[in-house]
Parts: sequence; C-alpha cells; structure tokens
Amino acid sequence: MAIAQTLVTGIIFRMFNAQESDKVVHILAADGSRISCVATGVRKQTRKAHAVDLLNLVEVKLNQLGELPMVNEIKLVEQANQFKLTYPDLILSQFICELINLSVHEAEAEVGFYRNVKALLEVKKVTRPLMLASALMLRFLYVGGHLPPLGQDVGSGEKLGASGAWFLPEGGYSANEVANADFVPARLIKTQHFMLENTFAQAQNVALSPEEQVQLFQIHVQWTQAALQAELKSAKILLEAVTISV
Repeated sequence: MAIAQTLVTGIIFRMFNAQESDKVVHILAADGSRISCVATGVRKQTRKAHAVDLLNLVEVKLNQLGELPMVNEIKLVEQANQFKLTYPDLILSQFICELINLSVHEAEAEVGFYRNVKALLEVKKVTRPLMLASALMLRFLYVGGHLPPLGQDVGSGEKLGASGAWFLPEGGYSANEVANADFVPARLIKTQHFMLENTFAQAQNVALSPEEQVQLFQIHVQWTQAALQAELKSAKILLEAVTISV
C-alpha cells in the first residue's frame, strides 16, 4: 500500500528534541498554516541536519504516518544567516520565532503571516533589530485583525491631534489626555503608517532616535500581548541585547 506524501514549503520557527536523535519541527507553511512533524536522525551530523534550523526556508516531503507526519526528505531553500551574526540578531531571531509560535495555529491558516515573515527574512543586513521587530508586530496585528485605528481615538473615532495622542496598552490611542498614560508624539504614529505601507528594509532605516525606537517597540509589545493574551518573553531580552550592543 502506497504511503500518502505531502510536499510543504515553509519556514522553521520551533523545534525540540524527541527520542535519541530526532526532533519535532514546527513549520510556518506557505499557505499560512502551522505544521508539526518529526525529523528523524537530525541530531546527528547529516545533510538533513544542516537544513533543520530556525528561520530556514525549506521544502519538506512528509509521510503521513502516525500522530505526526514524518520528514521523508528536506531541502534547504534559503538560510537566514543575516539574523544570526551578532547577539542582538540572534535574540531578534528568537523573538520572531516566539511571535510566530504565539500567533499561528494549526486550526487556522492565514497566508499573511507567512508572507510577512518571508518578506522580513529578505532583509539583507540587520542594523536596527527593534525597528524590524516593531514592524513585524504591527503587521501581525493587522493580519490577525487586532490592529487598532492609528489615526483616530479608539473609543470615539475622533481624529488625533497634530502633536500626538495618549497610548492605551490594551490597543489604540486616545485623543484626550488619560491619567498615567504615556504621550506618543505624532512622529511615531506616522512611523507606524510608514511601516505598514513600505518594506521592512525601509522601515528599518527610518531615522528614529534610540529612545524613540524603544518607545515604539514597547507600544507594539503591549498591543501584541493584549491581542494574544500572552507574554512575549523574548521582548525584554531583545531590549537588553540592543542596549548592550550600543
């Protein structure tokens, strides 16, 4: 009897050891779905092991056997080595993988998640990790239907003032002053629009000060955590890594 096989193209975002030499691998597939599979023998030095690494774009032939499909063949399409050159780059790669893991579910396929991660991995050189992380969170919020209106008060629909607005951790801005809320200058809100409308490379090059980059990153972290109802544990580590590198 022939064994059913499936060919999948996608990005590896999670993996952990199983048995003596195997790994369970999670892939963000090109159709936006999440696929879990078992790659046998990859903890040994084999050609297959070379392909199984975080953020690698791979083509995988899966055998539909047992509870999890087994990797029959795996082909490395592209490595994201530019995200693994420095300590901040490595932490950024962990952040990307954690965001995918929290956002993408096996029961739901959303191609926008895959397209945005693939577009991010096309950035040739990482110079501002926080800007890339901010842009990815903003796009994930949009794809997931959680992005609040950026140009108006989230409650009243009132247009935001020319100078800026007050940040709401649960999502959005208030046109009127809110007690214990941080004020966000219009410059950062305009940057959010720019991030949504342009490439990751262009978003990375927006001329924000280090302090502005941190503020924007923290806004997006809080919005994302509120939307996902989960903590982005690598966010604090990424902030510390960028501070150390500076």
